Amino acid sequence: MRYNFNSLAFLGLVTAHLRGEAAAAADDHPADRLPVVLLHLKLYRQLQPATELRYVPTLPPLRTQLISWLKEERDYLRHQVREAITPAGRPAEVARLLTPLSVAQLAQLFRALHEAGVFGDTNHREVFRLLAANFRTPRQEHISEKSLADKFYNAEDSTRQVVQEIARKMRDYLQQASAVGLLWLSDSLPDWLAASAG
Repeated sequence: MRYNFNSLAFLGLVTAHLRGEAAAAADDHPADRLPVVLLHLKLYRQLQPATELRYVPTLPPLRTQLISWLKEERDYLRHQVREAITPAGRPAEVARLLTPLSVAQLAQLFRALHEAGVFGDTNHREVFRLLAANFRTPRQEHISEKSLADKFYNAEDSTRQVVQEIARKMRDYLQQASAVGLLWLSDSLPDWLAASAG
């Protein structure tokens, strides 16, 4: 190896040996083969050639070829590991909804919804998991379940006031929507009465 025997046939033998060693360490799962490939990548990167001469001058040095092959193998195995972890048909990373609320405000809003029975008998941890997986704030791209739990149970008065304002806006919207519906109903009511009387 150190004497730069960079023949393609020798490279094939070495890569076959490395594949066999990685397969022997694995229980048919890419995650088990990955550490073997990473170890050899580290070792070959650290290997210092004994000479700059090459057996085949037109080919890259053996060390360069092996490092390139190991990088490709590493990337392939990482891809397989991601595919194995991610359920089929579902993207690896779900786009989170951006909310202008802070984590504390979001937690208190969902606590109010939970206490109102919107989620049925769902436990609090499931609510935290839902929020952490699907929401982000302007300050936090990833919200932790622990942070949500802390804010869910411990709220400041200013946070409660923001949530109360949101609840007021929701109530106003529902009253407006109801009023528009009643207006439409009252405009068309005489037509209904006239049609049923005729």
